[in-house]
Amino acid sequence: MVSVASKLPKVRAEANKALVPDPRNVEALVYLGNADTTEGKKAEAETYFQRALALDPSNANAHLDYGNVLPMKQTLAQEQEAVQLDPDSAPAQNNLAVAELDMGEYAQALIPARALIRLDPTSADSAMGLALIYSLLHRNAEAVKAFDLVQPKTELAKALVAAGQLTYQSLLEPKLRAQALAAVDSLRRRTDLDPGSLGDVMQLELALSQNASVLEQLPKNCASAPIGCNDLSINPVYVPLHGQPRFQALVKQYDTVSKPAADSAAPAAMPTPSP
Repeated sequence: MVSVASKLPKVRAEANKALVPDPRNVEALVYLGNADTTEGKKAEAETYFQRALALDPSNANAHLDYGNVLPMKQTLAQEQEAVQLDPDSAPAQNNLAVAELDMGEYAQALIPARALIRLDPTSADSAMGLALIYSLLHRNAEAVKAFDLVQPKTELAKALVAAGQLTYQSLLEPKLRAQALAAVDSLRRRTDLDPGSLGDVMQLELALSQNASVLEQLPKNCASAPIGCNDLSINPVYVPLHGQPRFQALVKQYDTVSKPAADSAAPAAMPTPSP
């Protein structure tokens, strides 16, 4: 599993090189902002995003990524602006769904989650996100059907979709639990899981109350993609782990957000959709 942080020196070098002949290069400024975001340098990242937006207020990507370093309500406003500017952007719809999930607006999160399925119909991750929202709304039958909305292309994506559908079906039909556990266990043993795919596997394990397994895997996933763990304390996926000392240690290490009432930081950007 390649660490996102390992790619940052090259990203910074290329962005800074692009700024030499063109200091107004908005794309380069956004890249530098994202690099600082990944390293937890929020103040520095804000500066880059603000510069980018001052140059091009209609840049959807700048709004989208700026949202990752802002207080939660401001994050939501930035993600909404990104979607308004570019409704066909899968990352924008994705991040808007995450922001609304982290704020507990589950019904509202259905709108961007459904849009994401339409924009990214081969992604297992898109189906996982929609299924999660339906399950949080206690609509498990619709969670099962969410997996019928995608047409996965890769073997990994096909396995994720099959295991996801079986997992949520087992919540309606307990006799399927053993079969679901076996499918998820098989997924966990794969060697081709990226951080996003592993996040999907952990979502299924938590749905099946396999908390101990997730506590074993989560530290590695957070180390590989820290930005995906900056909302651990409020991400509804991880509610079953609240109060666990090992989980609380990860929250202390990676989490940069607080509850909406405190309004102190931004929700995580969702990982790039899995295969």
